[in-house]
Amino acid sequence: MLLTNTWTLVLAAMVTTSENPTTFEWQKLLISSFGPGLTTALLVGLFSWFFNRILERQKRTHAEELLNIGSNLNKSLQEKLETDRSERAELLEHIKRDIQDTLASRARRAEYLRTQITSLYGPLAFLLESTAIRHRCATDMINAVTRLKSAFDDQSSSRPTKEREAKIHGTIAKYFALTIENTNAALLLLKSNWGWLDENDRSTTIDFMRNADRIDTEAKTTDDYANIVTMYESAISGKAVLDPPEIIPETLAAYFRTRLNEKQQELSGLTVSPVQAKAIEKLAS
Repeated sequence: MLLTNTWTLVLAAMVTTSENPTTFEWQKLLISSFGPGLTTALLVGLFSWFFNRILERQKRTHAEELLNIGSNLNKSLQEKLETDRSERAELLEHIKRDIQDTLASRARRAEYLRTQITSLYGPLAFLLESTAIRHRCATDMINAVTRLKSAFDDQSSSRPTKEREAKIHGTIAKYFALTIENTNAALLLLKSNWGWLDENDRSTTIDFMRNADRIDTEAKTTDDYANIVTMYESAISGKAVLDPPEIIPETLAAYFRTRLNEKQQELSGLTVSPVQAKAIEKLAS
């Protein structure tokens, strides 16, 4: 477009000049024709060059900014990934330690329960159960003799003779002797394994020991036993002067049977199968 306008100006200048223009006139013609166009072209070129330089500079600036942003973003992501990885590793290590501590605690508790069961609660439950059975045999025979004597009068031939009564009382005494034998064995067991007894079981056990000592001691003091029995039977204001010693083996046996079962159940819950142990070991590692 610039050339078209220039040639239009040249043609217009030629028309207005003389038929034989001089060199000076040609120069004036060319200057007047091409000057504005060249000036405009020069200005446009300079502006375009200057504008392109600005664009290039902005382009480089923006490219550098984008590179910096990308680098900073990448660095930030790397740092976050490293932090997350470190936190996950720390969390996994904490979980691993917790699992190991839990397994170690369960193992210690299981071993403690095994020792309690084998050293004290199992044998004690057996001794008390057998004591209760022997005591029941003695009391059943006493009740049978009482019913037999009350069923017949003194003149009846079916009434036990004194010799038979003596033999029956001898049998009853043997059952009581077996009962005391078991009681003494239980006391020896408690004496040697007292440390394995739970705190909440000690009051019941001490009461059992006290009554066992009273029966063993008061029954063996034959010289004064009649006077002691009289104190059991004598009453003041409707109450015995001295309460007789009492061992209720069945009640005590039931108590320690329950305690033994509770410990066995707890031990069973702490014990894991081989498959579970392998899975826990893999998780902990």
